[in-house]
Amino acid sequence: MRKIALIVSPAYKDDTNKLAEKRKQNQYNFNKLFELWQKALPLLSGRLYTHYNYTYGMRNVKGKPRRSSMIPCSFSSETPEICFLWKDKGDYYKLELRLRIAGKIHQIQYYYNTAFFAMLSYNPRRYALLNSVIDSELLVFFQKSQFQLLVLKKHDDGDFKDFVDRLRTGYRFIEK
Repeated sequence: MRKIALIVSPAYKDDTNKLAEKRKQNQYNFNKLFELWQKALPLLSGRLYTHYNYTYGMRNVKGKPRRSSMIPCSFSSETPEICFLWKDKGDYYKLELRLRIAGKIHQIQYYYNTAFFAMLSYNPRRYALLNSVIDSELLVFFQKSQFQLLVLKKHDDGDFKDFVDRLRTGYRFIEK
């Protein structure tokens, strides 16, 4: 686990081939970690006394973690589905990313970035494993803007329209 959790950082004066190779290695490790989490989730979902410790890409991990840095958490066995709220606000459109769990739509906690998990805003220490690596990357993209995009109607044509159309093919949209 420790070998594939390491992040290969680009060095100064790396050429484009080395950078591409390092990105490819990081993406391969990322996919492997996701597969391991999918296998481990059934073992963790019913357990009591599970804790969370942010490792910053394994840079700070030297030995056993300190007790003061461990935070209690729980893992949800339910798989969240990403959905989008599409709101017409007059002069602009508002696109919000939400999670759908057991038929209910929930807001997402945006303070912490967890690679494969989503945290709900009302229960930030309950982690739900996402469906795929693409869902994880989409969550990271929308997290930069607090899970919403605002677009003026006059700028809706072109790239943004293509982006929304591609999202509509893979995810559920709710018009409001």
